[in-house]
Amino acid sequence: VISYDPELHMIQFATKFLIQIFSHSKDKESLTMWISRMKTFYESNNNACRWFLRLLINDKDLIDFMLLSGPTEKIRSAYTSLVSHALFSLAPNERSLYDQTVSWIKSEGVGKNMKGYSYSICFIQTLLILL
Repeated sequence: VISYDPELHMIQFATKFLIQIFSHSKDKESLTMWISRMKTFYESNNNACRWFLRLLINDKDLIDFMLLSGPTEKIRSAYTSLVSHALFSLAPNERSLYDQTVSWIKSEGVGKNMKGYSYSICFIQTLLILL
């Protein structure tokens, strides 16, 4: 049974808006405010953090745009702080999965079914491959 989580859907919508629309707008001054708000949303919702990291893991071009080749240093820095915040927010709940996840990645690589593994470690592995 799939349950509807309005808070998660709101965070997903806001994240996609921020990445796909706002980062291409002329109003770059509000970016800091929006990133700050998004951090607050992610801080209180581990499912949103997992969704965000999975979004990035599954879209390496998005990682490249957000963290490596985005239009300005200010935008890349803002997105880096958002990703870091999601990683930091998940850390207390994922620490016990780190060793198991590293072993899984060594044997199988980062796969589609990450349930039961650390999304943070999977994201870091994906980022390392890109570098």
